[in-house]
Amino acid sequence: MNEQALRQAIGNRIRVVRHAARLSQRQLAEKLGISPYRVSNTERGRAPLNAIEINDLCKVLDVTPNWLLGWSSDDPEMLLWLQKVGRDLGLTEHQRRAQELLDDDDR
Repeated sequence: MNEQALRQAIGNRIRVVRHAARLSQRQLAEKLGISPYRVSNTERGRAPLNAIEINDLCKVLDVTPNWLLGWSSDDPEMLLWLQKVGRDLGLTEHQRRAQELLDDDDR
């Protein structure tokens, strides 16, 4: 995966989990101390976040950096298993809702 594709994938995950958390771009920007324009550009894959911003974003959206950066398995069998035991593995409600939305996008 090239850098632009990775930025877009991360941006899509941010957008999906932001929607799952029922936050607007403006509300998320206020919580992070950045501009709504920056949130928009990040969600579009145009402006990467730095490590501190990723940490803050994960806290605000209640997701893990691994999930946000797509470091979880893309294996369909693994995803099915993760969905079944998500709570036991520490997946948050936002992560589960976001994963459901991502799954719906894939269909």
